[in-house]
Amino acid sequence: MFPILAKEKEVIWDLFMIQYYLPEDIQLPPQETKSVSLTEQDAQIVFNNSEYKEYISLEYVKDCIRKGISAGIYENNKLVSWAIAQDDRAIGFLHTLNEYRRKKYGYNVTLSMIEQIRNSGGLPFANILPSNQRSINLLLKLGFKESDKIHWFQIK
Repeated sequence: MFPILAKEKEVIWDLFMIQYYLPEDIQLPPQETKSVSLTEQDAQIVFNNSEYKEYISLEYVKDCIRKGISAGIYENNKLVSWAIAQDDRAIGFLHTLNEYRRKKYGYNVTLSMIEQIRNSGGLPFANILPSNQRSINLLLKLGFKESDKIHWFQIK
């Protein structure tokens, strides 16, 4: 569909992603490290650490936090790992600061997101760049299944 829609138009940006979902029958362990919901004050650190700054804005991050589901882990009053449901309810913005990796924080934040999404009646899913092997491995470890190919783009 993308080639048809973009034909003879200027493409400003495009992202190809793979969508993964977690089947309802997959049971998950409880979180080992508890997380809390984010506040708008956390939006700046989320935005600053995003690899998608050219596609989003600080206001978009604030809006997702304000309206949606989020999870974060703090160490010494510092946000070190987080995830936020995007406007389509996909698990997104998953990130752990480099110096806090290998503590299973990303894993536990993702468990929290799954629990919150399921409790709200939703089906947990995420859209991941094919090159983001860390996130893909995490989702597969949790039982997510590949479901679709997604192409996000902006044309002039």
